[in-house]
Amino acid sequence: PEAEAQRRPLDHVIEALKATGVFRSFVPVRHGGYEIDFPTYVDIGLVVAKADPSMGWITTFYMEHNWLLTLFADELQDEVFRAQPYVLAPGSVNPTGRAVAQPDGGYRLTGHWQFGTGICHADWVLLSGKIEGDERAVTRQFLLPVDDVEVKDTWHVDGMSATGSRDILATDVVVPERRVSLAIPPFLAAGPDAGFLLRIP
Repeated sequence: PEAEAQRRPLDHVIEALKATGVFRSFVPVRHGGYEIDFPTYVDIGLVVAKADPSMGWITTFYMEHNWLLTLFADELQDEVFRAQPYVLAPGSVNPTGRAVAQPDGGYRLTGHWQFGTGICHADWVLLSGKIEGDERAVTRQFLLPVDDVEVKDTWHVDGMSATGSRDILATDVVVPERRVSLAIPPFLAAGPDAGFLLRIP
């Protein structure tokens, strides 16, 4: 009830979850993670959700978004996971961002993403968008430090208000090329016969 009233996760609950090691679940083994299987992932989410549906939602998002970093180059994974054991990052799948390539490398990203679950305790954000001039027009993910974005408190809802899923805005933010995903997120690329989260193009 306290988290629902505050419309965000409680700090001490997030700290308790950190202490369990659950956020290492999909971090590569070479970086100290566990690389758990999908049924275990679901089971963990259900256990947390029985106590608090909002925290079950956030916990599985934080777990999964560490796996999404494996869509980036090894250089980026090494950079992030050598500095910290895991990330706490919201991840928007709506490709509302627009990136412009820079002459000296990297991109300038601008966009507005809704429902950023996990933003209240985030250290990074994963934002989807497309690169202007890219003939394939594929969706990419852009990894930004949370301090590079603006958070707008728009989360006034009747259910699961404790997720604190606020809007994220970026305005002309420079993103190094290594922080742009190499692969399309599989849940956006899977064909009609593909299993959920099973295919990477």
